[in-house]
Amino acid sequence: MEANTKITELPLFKHAPLDLSSTCIRLIEILPRDGRNEIRCNIRHVELTNVAALEYVALSYVWGDPCGPHHAIQINQGQYHVLHNLYDFLENNAEDGIQNLFVDAICIDQSNATEKNHQVRLMSISTAEHPRFWLGLVHRQTTLMNYLIS
Repeated sequence: MEANTKITELPLFKHAPLDLSSTCIRLIEILPRDGRNEIRCNIRHVELTNVAALEYVALSYVWGDPCGPHHAIQINQGQYHVLHNLYDFLENNAEDGIQNLFVDAICIDQSNATEKNHQVRLMSISTAEHPRFWLGLVHRQTTLMNYLIS
C-alpha cells in the first residue's frame, strides 16, 4: 500500500477458498506498525498435518455487538472490517507484529457456513501452543465488573 493510500480506498478482502478435504487453516501475520496508524496483516493457508511442528497463537476473545462499530484493517492489500473489541486487541498488542495468529473472525470465512463447520471441527482436534485471551480494555472490564457486582 502506498504511504498516502487509505485502507478504505483498497478493494475489499476476499478469502481464498480452503481445501475442505484437507486439514488446512488460515493464519495471519500482523505486520509491525513501523509508526503507521493502520493495522496491516497478511493471511496464508497452513496445513495442520503436523500440528506438533506448527506453533501458532489462538486468540480467544469476546466478539462484541455485531451492530456495534466496525473498523477497517488491511489484509493482503485489501480492506477488511472487524468489530471494535478485536480492533482494540490489534491496536494494543500488535505494535511489533505477531506471527502465526489464529483469529476466527479473520481466519474463517464467516460468510461460508460449510467452511465454518469444517474449521470448528479442525480446531477441536488442534491445540494452539500459545493461547491468548482478550476480554477488552480495562475501562470496559471495570464497567462490566461493576454491573455484575451490583
